[in-house]
Amino acid sequence: QNPHVKHARRILDDAGIARTFGWISCNAFIVVVLARQTDRLGRRRLLLLCAAGLPFAALGSALVRDHASWLATQVLAQAFANTLVMVVPVVVAEELPLARRASGQGLAGIAAALGGGTAMAVTSALATRTVGWRGAWLLVVVALVVLPFLRRSLPETTRWSDASARGETTRARPRELLAAPYGRRALCL
Repeated sequence: QNPHVKHARRILDDAGIARTFGWISCNAFIVVVLARQTDRLGRRRLLLLCAAGLPFAALGSALVRDHASWLATQVLAQAFANTLVMVVPVVVAEELPLARRASGQGLAGIAAALGGGTAMAVTSALATRTVGWRGAWLLVVVALVVLPFLRRSLPETTRWSDASARGETTRARPRELLAAPYGRRALCL
């Protein structure tokens, strides 16, 4: 039997799929480092970085031919996506007045669910066509068209700008996540 077919069957059996998603879940380590950078670099800068990085990681996922490379691009794509999911609620909480925060968070959640649902429907439709699953990843590259608009229209949060003006943002480092009293817990999580 063809060694490539044997390798593909091993990767796509139940244990192989579990291993694959286990490796992809390692994106959480990147998310922790990126999310900590929101305090140092600013919410706007990090959102733009992730919004730009995600389409390139998705393009890589669509174009690579081997499992290891696909895993690497998926770890990056998921890290950028999960960081966006983590930072957007911070921006909503910081920018909306107290009376509107809950409804703002709710609307952001609805938007995320609609986006995720639409992505699932499009992916299912593309996977059954000749384009295949790679087409779904190529579709994410279209987000690059929105980037110039996002760059012009997305302001930095007032709260972060004020903290930066006071010099408080220069001290934020990812290693602080491992400091006492919560460092051991954070590492375990």
